Amino acid sequence: MANGNPFLIKPADYSGGFQQLSQGLGALSEKRERDEQQAKQQETMSQLQAAVDTGDMNQVSAFLMKNPQLSSNIQDNIYKGMGIQEQARKDKFKTDLFSILSNPDQAEDIYAARIEEITRSGGDPSQTMSALGSHLKNPNGGLQQAEVLAATMFPEEHAQWEKVMRGEQPKPMDEYQKELVRQKDIELNIRKEENKLKALERRQKNAKTQAEIDKLQGQIEEQEEKVNKGKVADEQKINEGIYQANQNKKAVSELLNNEDYMDSLSGYTGRIPAITTTGVEAEAYLDNIKNSMTIENLSVMSGPLTDKDIQVIASASSRLREGMSKPALEKELKTISNAYDRVIKNYEKEANRKGYTTGESQGDKNGGGVVFSNEKYGDVTEADIQETMRKNNLTREQVMARLNG
Repeated sequence: MANGNPFLIKPADYSGGFQQLSQGLGALSEKRERDEQQAKQQETMSQLQAAVDTGDMNQVSAFLMKNPQLSSNIQDNIYKGMGIQEQARKDKFKTDLFSILSNPDQAEDIYAARIEEITRSGGDPSQTMSALGSHLKNPNGGLQQAEVLAATMFPEEHAQWEKVMRGEQPKPMDEYQKELVRQKDIELNIRKEENKLKALERRQKNAKTQAEIDKLQGQIEEQEEKVNKGKVADEQKINEGIYQANQNKKAVSELLNNEDYMDSLSGYTGRIPAITTTGVEAEAYLDNIKNSMTIENLSVMSGPLTDKDIQVIASASSRLREGMSKPALEKELKTISNAYDRVIKNYEKEANRKGYTTGESQGDKNGGGVVFSNEKYGDVTEADIQETMRKNNLTREQVMARLNG
């Protein structure tokens, strides 16, 4: 009896029970949400499978364009399974895939070149070898598998490719895309000529008479010249890209390090007017940097300049303008500089993989640009070397040998 009152009832403490009930309801709600999400995912996958089962890859690409996250997940899983992580290798895989679909008669050469490239870079070519084997056994089946990959991994590009195949007017390629195609053709032609050279060498090895050996030797020498000509063009393209990327990066760095120009360009309050010498020079310098980053001018760096880098540079370039705050201007310029660093790194990796000599020198890194000096030629810059290579159809190594001769 509390306080002598027989009717007074002490209330029970239900707080613990309410807390458990709340936790239990929360867990049930989370489980229901997971179940609903899982059911939705299963339904989406069932719809995708139904589209694939029709055999009409237009339906597949159309469905995945409406479900971009699913396409992205499929792409990530396939790349992971193939051990492809670098963006440049992902772009190369996409280019090869659509090259096979567009040029089925060249599929064997494309597969062979890809196997050689993967092996040379220390990767595992087993999946590509399996794809080549499937293609040789059943060309039509191999092309069907390639189109399934294209439609599921790259639905938008597949839809565009389909329009081209149906004879519809395609969207015109920009200069960067055209240069990418030209570079792909150079690499493919090198592989073709190398395969012909290997075939001639095998025939010479199995030749029965000296006359036949001598005849084949002449053909081998002619073929070696063709291979070397292709490699010279490829090496020149890489060195031009490295040189241009370094020049563009150097211009950005010089602007970042010029306090007068940066102060003149940033912040309308207190800006040095464009009518002053410093103001005019600063705006002209910024315009030159922006002009160097048009799609046309970036085309020389196709290949190592990935689609992602194109977007980064183009996006940052479009935001460059007079009057923006100094921190914002510095941020965009540093973003562009970092993208060029990736381009140069990718070019150097590509050159090393192919056994080429690159034009990157300590002089270029220090901003001086002088690569070679002697009494006969004086100071020779990378630009001088590139021009000599182009005019005389020489590799960089051959130019340097002449300079040292």
